[in-house]
Amino acid sequence: MLRWCRIKVLYFLVLVVGLSMACRRRANHDQPQEGAAPVGSETAHAAVSAASAVDASVVSADDASAPPAGSLGEPHLFLAATAKQPIALSRLGPQVLVRGKGGPYSLGVDGALVASPMQRGLDNEDLIDIVGTNPDDAWALSFSVSSGGDRNGTTYYVERWQSGQWKNIPFDVELTDTPGTWFEGIAAMGPGKAVALSHRAEEKALIDVLSTVDPKGGSSRDVGSSVGQAAQDMHMVGLANGDVYISSSWAGLVYVPVKGKEQTIALPQLPGDSESPEIRALAGIANASVVAAFRGKKTVAVGTLHDTKWNVVKCPFADDISNVAPTADGAIWVTTQTALWRYLQRWEAVPLPRDILRKAGVTSKRVHGLAATSADDAWLAVGDGVDGGQSGLLHTKPAAAVQHLPLPVPAGTRP
Repeated sequence: MLRWCRIKVLYFLVLVVGLSMACRRRANHDQPQEGAAPVGSETAHAAVSAASAVDASVVSADDASAPPAGSLGEPHLFLAATAKQPIALSRLGPQVLVRGKGGPYSLGVDGALVASPMQRGLDNEDLIDIVGTNPDDAWALSFSVSSGGDRNGTTYYVERWQSGQWKNIPFDVELTDTPGTWFEGIAAMGPGKAVALSHRAEEKALIDVLSTVDPKGGSSRDVGSSVGQAAQDMHMVGLANGDVYISSSWAGLVYVPVKGKEQTIALPQLPGDSESPEIRALAGIANASVVAAFRGKKTVAVGTLHDTKWNVVKCPFADDISNVAPTADGAIWVTTQTALWRYLQRWEAVPLPRDILRKAGVTSKRVHGLAATSADDAWLAVGDGVDGGQSGLLHTKPAAAVQHLPLPVPAGTRP
């Protein structure tokens, strides 16, 4: 009898140990592994990321150097300044230049806007653009209009910012003050050199002329022509190696090497589209390549050009892209007329602070400008500052206080 009881107790102990080990294995199975999402969140995670997921068959961009999107946190926009006039943005290497009434302005060490020394000596307030590869070597394209008030009475000026002052750069006078000629823009190509794109109207064609702006002497050459086409759809990028890229709705993308003959770069075929896309925005990045925003028949996308090959990323929205700003750390910022997006291994929408803009008097939410220096540093110009409304300057980093442009003019600068 005693032996039988011992056998029953031993059996009971074995059963208890077995059940305990089974429960422990089940608990370990249900516990999420290190670095993995909890099991219960998989459905929610899929629903959140479905809209921003990118079709792997479309993406061939190398994102290995880009920081993970989650490591930077979700981007937000904060109101930095307002103005009663339009605000424009320029990027000069690591610095963003805010162009507005009484400007330009730059970011001070305390995070507030301060009057830039570039206020001194600019001959014309009718600026088309300020460009440059660094804040100490910049170029300004401006114009003045004669009493005639039309393009035939317009004179253009190129000035270079160097050693703390603006210097007028005389270049091909025939282009600057010729009836039927007007300038589209200017682009920096590295230290001491820039290019200006102009159009010369002839009887049956519009000739595009690329002029090298160099203090030691300039030169000009025709880079294309179009019949009955508008010039507003053109974009130009100059790279530090001297190469230039020009896009237009009628010629696609034209590559103008520093030496040699210009050539047309074939545009990629977007997924779901059988026709060649149009370029809506163009920008250069540090590694001597360009990023283009495409509009296809059914698809919107951005593409990075390496030599003659495109790495294309499809966008999760259908609106046209108006601005594109790639950064050296692998991010691509884009704007539509009313929205901001960031691509960093995946797309993220960055909501505009509409309530804050409304309370500040920015009635129009239309985006007019974009400048970005990194994956977590972007500037946005919103609103037009007309009809009694305000323009707004938004930044992805909070400001200590909202400033109102124009700022007080420092002593020694022009009013």
